[in-house]
Amino acid sequence: MKKRDFELKVGIFVFIGLIILSLIVFSISDFKTAVAGYYIKVIFNFANGIEVGAPVRLAGVKVGEVKDLRIVYPSASALPYVELLAWIDKRFVVYKDSIAYINTLGLLGEKYLEIIPGSEKSEVLKPADILYGKNSVSMAQITETGYKIATQLEASLSSITNILADPEFKTTFKETIRNVKRLAGELEELSSSLQEIVDKIKRGEGTVGKLVNDERLYNEMDDFLQDLKKHPWKLFYRPREKR
Repeated sequence: MKKRDFELKVGIFVFIGLIILSLIVFSISDFKTAVAGYYIKVIFNFANGIEVGAPVRLAGVKVGEVKDLRIVYPSASALPYVELLAWIDKRFVVYKDSIAYINTLGLLGEKYLEIIPGSEKSEVLKPADILYGKNSVSMAQITETGYKIATQLEASLSSITNILADPEFKTTFKETIRNVKRLAGELEELSSSLQEIVDKIKRGEGTVGKLVNDERLYNEMDDFLQDLKKHPWKLFYRPREKR
């Protein structure tokens, strides 16, 4: 009896240990025992390093995970594409006009599928429906573009350096600076002359100054213009000379 009791206790202990171990494994692997969901297909031309098991986020919230990845060859003439199978929690809906792309947590973090929510006016994706993703830019393309920009910048700086080092350019540039200084001096003299003319007009000197400051001359000029408006024929009438 003692041996059987011992074996029973060992069996119960092992059974409880297996249950605890299963719970730990399920919690670590994010195992979904009771949550139902559905699958959608996301099409990309470039997978950008995403792998099976990567999270699926909707508006930044984790709503599922990537279950499968495969390269599809539609025909000999068409380019292959990547078909990503994503499991989505049934509590969340994805609209047909949503935008999907492969993102990275941080600069060197894990890859995941990011879905930008679409409009409620659009249709809801049903199980096995297809969502066309927005292709990411590969690091190789970024590096190549950066290299091209650096090369062009280096060539431009080299051209500018050659121009600045050209003796003819230096001579022309110095002459241009001298012309600009001379023009600035002439403009300053012209400004002084204009200021003198304005001051004279304010003091009533000269014909314009008298016309502006002398009220009598102004009134006579105004009367003359008013008379011409009333009798414009006077402009064409010439009185006969006396013999």
